[in-house]
Amino acid sequence: MATSGNVIDQDVILSDIGDICREIRVRKTAVDRWGAIGFMTRLTDRGLPVVQFGQGLRDMTGPAERSNARSSRAGSTRRRQAPALEFR
Repeated sequence: MATSGNVIDQDVILSDIGDICREIRVRKTAVDRWGAIGFMTRLTDRGLPVVQFGQGLRDMTGPAERSNARSSRAGSTRRRQAPALEFR
């Protein structure tokens, strides 16, 4: 979502998220916890479902591993012959 100007307009983003949550059933709104406690509080105050989800190694490793495992089991993983992908 883009907001006009050179700053982030949290009111516009909160309004857009609220609109989306009214249109479809949103179970969770994942927000990177770094510097977003105030934003998360505002989401919670509006009754919107919010969870902390970091964009670092700790939080991203598990979902990536599960996704890769599902793709492998389904046979939908495509891998080109690339030296960087050959883990030895």
